[in-house]
Amino acid sequence: MFLIPAPDASGVSGARLRVIDPASGRPLPEGGTEVALTPYWRRRLSCGDVLTGAPRRRSKKATNQE
Repeated sequence: MFLIPAPDASGVSGARLRVIDPASGRPLPEGGTEVALTPYWRRRLSCGDVLTGAPRRRSKKATNQE
């Protein structure tokens, strides 16, 4: 499942919550990442710390320019 950190309620534009991935011990990237749906991630979804999403696709232009 692809998860993205929820927006921070502090009012800072574009800021996201810092949610630690228990598998890696690192914060979930702001752009999100694919994770296994474990009880930990179900709790984060339930309390609103993370949101489901889809990975951003790269445009054909960006791919062709490389």
